This record gives sequence, structure tokens and C-alpha cells, in this order.
Amino acid sequence: MRKVRFTLLVLFALNGQLMAQSYKEQYTKCSELLGNLGVGDTAYWRQIKHVFNCMKGANAPDFNIKTLEGKTLSLSELKGHVVVINFWNTQCRPCIAEIPALNEIVAMYKGQNVTFISATYESEKKARDFISKHSFQFQNAGDAEKIIVDEFLTNDIYPYSIIIDKQGK
Repeated sequence: MRKVRFTLLVLFALNGQLMAQSYKEQYTKCSELLGNLGVGDTAYWRQIKHVFNCMKGANAPDFNIKTLEGKTLSLSELKGHVVVINFWNTQCRPCIAEIPALNEIVAMYKGQNVTFISATYESEKKARDFISKHSFQFQNAGDAEKIIVDEFLTNDIYPYSIIIDKQGK
């Protein structure tokens, strides 16, 4: 009987029945195991993988982000595209170290319906200065704290990437 319940649960999840709630509601549900743990706690890092797995299939929040080139991107306008969002900052060594690999991924998917966006909470000026010294082939945005903190609830984890499928999940 337990196996049947699990199978039904998986079927409902695959059909989207469990993901009708908002991104924030899903995140709240998924992050309950973190409780009052802080980023410095070992237990936090054991539980964070659960949160990531739990968020798979959640409806991504619609967002508007202004790139350094002045273009406004929104998830609703990118329906039908896979969207990769990378959250980073200029003082994050792992963020800097992963840029060449991320650029290779951009090149691999060139001409396909994949949109690559990078977002930092730092000022547009600081982001521009950084990008002028480090080639980052994503559509880059500065001053993106609202999206990073309020929309995607990233908890100051950098680098952090989110992949959104063509249906906005």
C-alpha cells in the first residue's frame, strides 16, 4: 500500500497537481527543515540539498530585470525558452571561477531557445566595471537585489543558478 501511495504522489507531482502554489509558498514549504539554522551551521548544508530537490517543478516567479544594455527581460515574455539565471557578486571567487564554464555552456546552446541571465545585487557601475575585465556572455544585470532576495529567496548563497524550463517551472 505504501508503494501505491508513493506512486500516486509522484504521478500527481508530474502532472503539476502539487505545484499549483506560488514559488514563495513552495519555498516556504521546502525550507521548513532549515528551521532556525544559519548558513554557518553544518546541519544547514545537509538540509539545503533537500530544499533544492524540493523546489524542482515549482512555478518560477515572474520577474522583470534590466540588463546592463538597458533591455528589460521578464519571465512571462520568455515563455517557450529555457531560462538560466546565475546569481553572483564581484567578491565571490567561486563565481569568478565558474564564468569560463558558463560561457562554454552559452556557446553550446547558441541559436537555441535558451536565455542566459546573470544578476548581481551590486550597482550597475560595479557590474559593468567587472564585466569589462571578465568576459561573461550572459545578459548581465546589476542592482538586482529585489529579484535575488525577494523573488528567488536565494539566502545569500553565491554562486547560485536556477534553470527554468519552457513552461516556467
